[in-house]
Amino acid sequence: MPKLTKRRVSEAQDLEESYRLADIVKQRQKTLAALKLKAGELVLDIGCGVGFLTHEMALQVGKSGKVIGLDKNPEMISHARKRCESLQQTEFYKGEA
Repeated sequence: MPKLTKRRVSEAQDLEESYRLADIVKQRQKTLAALKLKAGELVLDIGCGVGFLTHEMALQVGKSGKVIGLDKNPEMISHARKRCESLQQTEFYKGEA
């Protein structure tokens, strides 16, 4: 497993903060509305980051669906897993697409 550097941790923390800004929240809501996800669907979130969108998509597909998050940064994956730990319909993997 790659060693986490201060830079990687800082990137995840910075992204975590920026994803809470009003314009980013609005963009995420527009994305969710455009996707029109339904219960039971399978979704791949490429570049899932800290998992904000992954979490919201998982709520939309419900327990009968699944959302798979993919990110190349292990610290992002760590944050995303924590965010979605109560949602059994999520899985996270380190990788590139």
